[in-house]
Amino acid sequence: DQRIALYQQSIDAYSGYLRVINNKYQAGSEDRATLAQAQNQLASTRATALDYQWQRAQLEHAIALLLGKTPSEFSLPVAPLQGTLPSIPAAVPGTLLQRRPDIAYAERNVAAANAAVGVAIAGYFPDLSISASGGFSSSVLHNLFSLPQRVWSLGPELSGTVLDFGATSAEVNQARASYDASVATYRQTVLTAIQGVEDDLVELNTLQQEIAAQQEATTAAIESARVTRNQYDAGMIDYLDVATTENTSLSSRQSLLSLQSTQWVTSVALIAALGGGWDSSQLPDAPAASHQ
Repeated sequence: DQRIALYQQSIDAYSGYLRVINNKYQAGSEDRATLAQAQNQLASTRATALDYQWQRAQLEHAIALLLGKTPSEFSLPVAPLQGTLPSIPAAVPGTLLQRRPDIAYAERNVAAANAAVGVAIAGYFPDLSISASGGFSSSVLHNLFSLPQRVWSLGPELSGTVLDFGATSAEVNQARASYDASVATYRQTVLTAIQGVEDDLVELNTLQQEIAAQQEATTAAIESARVTRNQYDAGMIDYLDVATTENTSLSSRQSLLSLQSTQWVTSVALIAALGGGWDSSQLPDAPAASHQ
């Protein structure tokens, strides 16, 4: 909306210039080239403004769909931006990252892989239980009394473990390898998250300085355009100088809006990268899982 308003202001100014130049051309005090230049400048600015109009319409349609409505049922009236940027802290606690879904997911995978190691190791031990009738039960108990004496001394389940040709050992190794892989993934997920936070913090700090510098450049460009307009009205310069300074002023103001837009988007990105903000009181109370 601010970009559209900016271009509308320029269209109004260029339309006024065109009327003046056309009158001068009709009176013979301006040449055809100057008139064509003014017409081109106005038409070009109108084309860009129309480009922003359809972009705004598509964004409005996207918001309608997010609200579960058809585009014809929803409209977003033009309004000035009244929000305020969040204050950027000098430092943020890294524990805030625990709230990120990708980190929580990776951490749970580590916990699951850790449990799988314990399950695999349990395969080394006999699976015997005492029943209420005083006997034994297991998956191999029906073979208990038919086993050779040398196996009987080991116990049926234990001998099965010893003579499983390394299957249990392989399962343990596989579980441990899976655990190591999940830990590596978790570590990489955390490092990537930290990188994202650092990138956003650096970008926001740099944008503050860049916006301040661009604001100075925009103020100077606006003043230059004003002085040039006055000089043209006084007949001191050609319209070419006016067109040049007006284009510079418009481009400078457009650059300032782009930087401000980037600042808003990056602020949202930082909030998302931190899992929803930077207040440590927002941390969940659930204790972190212990790992072996």
